Amino acid sequence: MAKTLKLYDPKRAGRRKCGSCTGCCLTPSLSAPPIKPLCESCSKVGSGRKAGCTIYDSRPTGCRAYQCHWLQNGFLETRHRPDKIGIIFDDGQIRQDGFWEKLGHDLRLPLPPMTAREIWTGAFKRQGHLLKALATELVVILVRNPSDPTSELKVLGPNAGVIRRVADAISQLAKETADNA
Repeated sequence: MAKTLKLYDPKRAGRRKCGSCTGCCLTPSLSAPPIKPLCESCSKVGSGRKAGCTIYDSRPTGCRAYQCHWLQNGFLETRHRPDKIGIIFDDGQIRQDGFWEKLGHDLRLPLPPMTAREIWTGAFKRQGHLLKALATELVVILVRNPSDPTSELKVLGPNAGVIRRVADAISQLAKETADNA
C-alpha cells in the first residue's frame, strides 16, 4: 500500500532549520541582490556536502527574508528538503493583497496556489511522482528555469477546471502588472 503524503503538519511549522540546504542559493529563478543575481548560483555556498552557506549568520536581508514552504510552514516531510529533491516550493513573487489566498479559498484548496522552482535542471521530471501527488490536492505552478531554455511555465492541479482558472488568473495578473508598469 502506498504511503500517504503528509502535506502539512503544524508541529513542523517554524521548527525546521536550513542546515546544509542551499536550495535557495542555487535556484536560478531566485535572486538575492547584491549577493546572487537572477540566473546564477550564489558564490557564498561552501564546498563539501554539508557546508551550507558560508555567510549564513551575516547573510543579506534578501536572503534572510526568504523562507521556502519546507522551512517556514513545515510543508512536506523531512526527506523532501529542497536540496534533496531538487525543487523548492514557495509563495512566488506574485503574491499581492491576498489574491492567491482568495483564489485558493474560492477553489476549495487546502493551501493557496504555490510555486515550484527547480534547483537543478531536470528535477521536475525526476520528481514527477511527487508533483503529481501534490497536484491531486493543490495547485502547483512550475516556474520557468531561466538557465534552461526548454523549461516552461506550467500549472498542475486537481482538475482541468482548476488549472484553467489559475492559468487565467496568472494571465490576468501579468496583464495588469504590465499595464501598471
